Amino acid sequence: MVVPAGATISGAKADATAGGGCKSLKPAVAVSRAVAERASGVNNSVPPSTERMSRSFEELTPQNFSFNSPLGWCPACQGLGTEQGTNLAALIPNPERSLLEGAVLAWPDPQTNPLFRTILETLSREFGIPLDVPYRQLDPRHQRVVLYGSGERWLDTQPAPAGGNGEPESDELAAPVKGKKSKAKPASAPGSFKFQYKGLYPAIEEATRVSFEYRAALSDLVGETTCSMCQGTRIRDDAAAVKLRGKTLPQVTQLSLREALAFFEEMSLKAEEKKVAGDLLNEVIHRLKFLVEVGLDYLTLDRPMPSLSGGESQRIRLAGQIGRALTGVLYVLDEPTIGLHPRDNHRLIGALHRLRDLGNTVVLVEHDKEVLEAADHLYDFGPGSGRFGGQVVGQGTPREFESGKVEGSLTGDYLSSKKVIPIPKTRRMERRGEEAPKAGATLETSPAKKPRKKKKA
Repeated sequence: MVVPAGATISGAKADATAGGGCKSLKPAVAVSRAVAERASGVNNSVPPSTERMSRSFEELTPQNFSFNSPLGWCPACQGLGTEQGTNLAALIPNPERSLLEGAVLAWPDPQTNPLFRTILETLSREFGIPLDVPYRQLDPRHQRVVLYGSGERWLDTQPAPAGGNGEPESDELAAPVKGKKSKAKPASAPGSFKFQYKGLYPAIEEATRVSFEYRAALSDLVGETTCSMCQGTRIRDDAAAVKLRGKTLPQVTQLSLREALAFFEEMSLKAEEKKVAGDLLNEVIHRLKFLVEVGLDYLTLDRPMPSLSGGESQRIRLAGQIGRALTGVLYVLDEPTIGLHPRDNHRLIGALHRLRDLGNTVVLVEHDKEVLEAADHLYDFGPGSGRFGGQVVGQGTPREFESGKVEGSLTGDYLSSKKVIPIPKTRRMERRGEEAPKAGATLETSPAKKPRKKKKA
């Protein structure tokens, strides 16, 4: 018998008490008295919990909000925000299909496999998953059952009788098997069996871990995905649930720097709150201002470092140096305008001037005209590039270059307008054998020619 991906089948002699663990999957909704006492300021050495709650919560410390600390990072991904998982697009290539139509590529075809259709209908009955709805339109909780399974819960293909301990049917496609389930032998009905559905992700992860053959066969499906426990937030769940002015820490880090700066500038603290977080709030605002001033206002706080361009990385370090207010330091930057829109050049130039005014020396390798004109002194290396250059062919102030006083400098020729790059009157393409279209005209293209069919000999 072939077992579908994510399912573990038990025989008729399975432990009848195995299904009792399903009650622990239901989240506790009661609020303990200890939590209320802690919120009101009453000292309590016992962690907030009661007999009705399945989890206790400890008092959070600053380390619990850092994904760089073992006390605060997500235990699943250890603060990385990613894990080795399965590519969902490879598992479900066509989300417009329903589960009955074979939306999950790793599953057998329910139309031709009666055993798997029985398992699918059991999942539908137990969790209310519609089988005739496209996977894309399924409720998120139903998609989570398909991907991550039902935990340690045992499911019986033989539905419980009315008024029994089982859950009522919730889908019209679930076809109950006739007959009553015996209390002594719950799986004794003909053709019925019990199984655990582990889910697609856990099943594939386990298969790639225990067998090299499976790991090689499933290598195309496994890759780096968002952490399934923290959803990429990288911190523990209780710390991620704490809110400041209506926003959690993950929600704040998902803001752009411009939006984050506005959020903290609009935050008003009471007298008691200023004693605790007044200096911290000012420091956050100052650092965000430095980042915005160097033209990085479009970045988000959770942006991964490898995804930044060279110019963006340099501007982040530049903002950090401005915030430290060091003096007597030599800074060497290599084209910090890379990735910066020309309209934001003045922001970068202002930051460089501020760094210079603190008593530092700033050396730039740059080709942007606006930055060159804002420099105190220019050195032009040439006459060629690579091994054909390396010599100082001209030096002076930007005004001397613009006035043409610096001779032998190619940069000086362009800054003084001795040489210019003409702007073409029209940027339209020409077609061979025809006149170029007039300025402002559109260029029509001919349809592609169909390949000729080869004549049969």
